[in-house]
Amino acid sequence: MAEKLYLAVDSGGWIWSKGIKSLSWQQRGLDSRDKSQADYEAKMKALKWRRENMPLGENKYLNEIALGMKENERMYLLLIARMMQGYFPDQTNEEPTSLHFQRRFDNYLKLKQWFKFDKTVCDSDLPELSGRAPWMDVALREAKNYGGKNEENIDQRIREYHKDGGGNNGGYKTPWCASFVNWCILNSGFEIFKSAGSQSFLWSDKVEKCDEFYGAIAVFTDCDSSGKSLPGSKGHATFVFGKLKNGTHCVLGGNQGDKLKVSKYDCSGAVFHSYASVYKKFRGFYKPKNYNVKENDKLTNLDVYDSIEEANLVAVKMNIVSSNNGENSQ
Repeated sequence: MAEKLYLAVDSGGWIWSKGIKSLSWQQRGLDSRDKSQADYEAKMKALKWRRENMPLGENKYLNEIALGMKENERMYLLLIARMMQGYFPDQTNEEPTSLHFQRRFDNYLKLKQWFKFDKTVCDSDLPELSGRAPWMDVALREAKNYGGKNEENIDQRIREYHKDGGGNNGGYKTPWCASFVNWCILNSGFEIFKSAGSQSFLWSDKVEKCDEFYGAIAVFTDCDSSGKSLPGSKGHATFVFGKLKNGTHCVLGGNQGDKLKVSKYDCSGAVFHSYASVYKKFRGFYKPKNYNVKENDKLTNLDVYDSIEEANLVAVKMNIVSSNNGENSQ
């Protein structure tokens, strides 16, 4: 088993180190290989696209190209897939339908999760896979490594959540709860709409409403004390982690009190205080459309905690004192 997943994407052996090599993508003049001026221009346009989008892939063997996945997983896996399947010199479309690339990429993400790899060397102390909603294994891994820390101290990781899950270049000053939720789901191999907006789950065609279960996305909208929604379409999105004995939900998410941690949220539909003059109301539980909730996803007595502090000890492996006066969450 390769030390890094980038060297274990395929088991083609010698083909990866000596067999298949990408060509030079440099500009050239019109010659006998071109059927016409239009054919030549189409090929040069394709070469330019590759130089700009896959700079680490020119004139390289497959193993060398695989290392480029440390910089951009999707783009260099795309190049590998196209080289293995073949592509025409004048193609510039990123993901031709004949390549079935989304399925390939989804399977790659599943492999990465199953073998517990990230973008660096494998961490042998990662938690075992639970067999429940797979994105929760990702979320718990993040909670173990980054949970309980003030958001400004994990800004670089938050930027990754935003880049891959929110589709933006923000840092900790940009609300990141939804970016974290999306990042975890994407890194478990499921489709989701990339957005940093917590309210996007209310209308996204990538999710659907559901009953509560371990890992369900819980969505809340900011409102005043009467329940009237505040202008600006703000709120919070987080994962169901369990319940307290009084029935209040324990939710694991980012930007909860400016941290990644477990907090208690009222999912009954009642208006509750969040922070300052801001209140929140529950809007519903959601799940990725292509995920079928299993029997072991349902909450059981094992998911009931005496306190939020106990839940954080389980999820974050840290004693986090919770406030009784609400917390900032976006």
